[in-house]
Amino acid sequence: MYDPDVISEDTEQIFKASDVKAASGLTYRQLNDWEERGALPESKDRGSKWRRYSMLDLFIIVVLAELKTQFNTPIEKLKFVKGHIEKRGISRLNALIFQVAGNGISQWLLTDFEKKIVIDSEIEIRDMFDRGDFHSTDQMSYVLLNITPLIQKIGQALVNQEIAFPNALFNALQARKEMEEEILCHVRNSQIEKVEVLMNDETVKTIKTTRSRDVQTRLKKLLDENDFQTVTITKRDGEIVQIKQTVTHKK
Repeated sequence: MYDPDVISEDTEQIFKASDVKAASGLTYRQLNDWEERGALPESKDRGSKWRRYSMLDLFIIVVLAELKTQFNTPIEKLKFVKGHIEKRGISRLNALIFQVAGNGISQWLLTDFEKKIVIDSEIEIRDMFDRGDFHSTDQMSYVLLNITPLIQKIGQALVNQEIAFPNALFNALQARKEMEEEILCHVRNSQIEKVEVLMNDETVKTIKTTRSRDVQTRLKKLLDENDFQTVTITKRDGEIVQIKQTVTHKK
């Protein structure tokens, strides 16, 4: 099973300034200005002529750029958001990508730019409000930003650069995709009446499909079709009126 906490930043320093410019909408002048004012992640390659950006750097910049565009957020307040994302690191970003790409769950950023900042799913943030986590007798104001499209931009940037996701993440997404496609293949088969999926530790172990078979189908041929199956024959007045076949697909 995929564990985002064990993934290292193996995609470090893979993006050029032109990639960041395209993803964030910032100009080169803005990138230079933000870096000089401490709003961008600190470069780890000061000795090189051209700066390279990691995947985490790119994510931070597109989030800050969106906050600036949507809410005209001052640079000093953007630093607070930058610091939080940097502290959580690449493992948190990998988890966000997995939630969006693998589970289809929207991710949001909620912050007051001073003390409180949350980056989590819409479900978790809703539960926080329901629990009264933001209750205060003081007047408070928060920004709520849907960062799902920004996470998708990171994935698209990786695809455009022909850079694979970190191996553990890629394998998890690929395995999930193949599993879901196989299940959907059975679900969309109009001849199949029932699909049963048995799972253990979030992994599909068996898929059972049940469908009615033509009474005219020869029984011997039917039994030879699959190694793991149950065939139920229904007779009325001595005549076979229905044959049902349940097949178990071992994983």
